[in-house]
Amino acid sequence: MSELPRGIRALRRELLLYGQRGLTTVASIISVYAPTSENATGAYINLLCSRMGVQPGTTLDLNDAQTMRQMILGITLMENGPGHITLPQIDQALHGLPALPQPAEA
Repeated sequence: MSELPRGIRALRRELLLYGQRGLTTVASIISVYAPTSENATGAYINLLCSRMGVQPGTTLDLNDAQTMRQMILGITLMENGPGHITLPQIDQALHGLPALPQPAEA
């Protein structure tokens, strides 16, 4: 089994655990996931909010599949740069379907 689907599912679990702890906004989630001591947290939050069309303090429904897939896509974009993961790959991993091939490295 590919590491990519496992990583996507692990990120989903982590985000759901954050939600259970009351971290339900992009700002609160990313402030813990990517703290300022290690990251450009403000830029991270701004990127995710821009991609998702929400404000930093907007309460998210992390049980909503569309919200979760957009959070995962945004986080992986910030962590890995563009072109490393696609929405179909996220969907495949989250729905337990066979993994799609990863994009070729540039």
